[in-house]
Amino acid sequence: MSSSIFGEYKRDPFFIAYQLASVEGMRQGEILGLRWQDIDFEGQRLTIQQTLSNDGKTIKPGAKNKTSKRQVAFTKETLIALKSHKEKQEQIKVKTGDVYNDKLDLVVCTSLGSPINPSNLRRSFNRNIKRLHVKKIRFHDLRHTHATLCLELNIHPKIVASRLGHANTRMTLDTYSHLLPSFQNGAVEK
Repeated sequence: MSSSIFGEYKRDPFFIAYQLASVEGMRQGEILGLRWQDIDFEGQRLTIQQTLSNDGKTIKPGAKNKTSKRQVAFTKETLIALKSHKEKQEQIKVKTGDVYNDKLDLVVCTSLGSPINPSNLRRSFNRNIKRLHVKKIRFHDLRHTHATLCLELNIHPKIVASRLGHANTRMTLDTYSHLLPSFQNGAVEK
């Protein structure tokens, strides 16, 4: 993959959404409901406080379930991406002036500050997949990629479950049980 294609991908207005799904394991609704006030830049963590409904019309307080309302520590790369995204958003606010709806405080939003319709995020994601000539996956599969990589890196399943907002490790291990045979092979080799 050429760096110019990847550079173009990083300029996509939804790049931060892809980053939060693949690198931090967040759900689409969590990403689209994330507010700037929920991000602790200094502590490098964010708190899932609300979600955007699947139809893109309702911001719901709380999360999918009790354990989904959580704090997620994020990587240095995500910190850099969030700061860059915030700068771009501030520039948009200046250009649009009073028309911008800043009261929602959304990280991923339209150029006027309103919620993104999830189908628009998925369409953009699918365009990028096609342009990058990679295997077609769903947006939600970025979250699965995150979980798979964490487990392959031997991150304790309890930590992975916590990052994903799963109720317990059993849910995480049941979802990713297809990885267990390769883990057994690794254990035998060790």
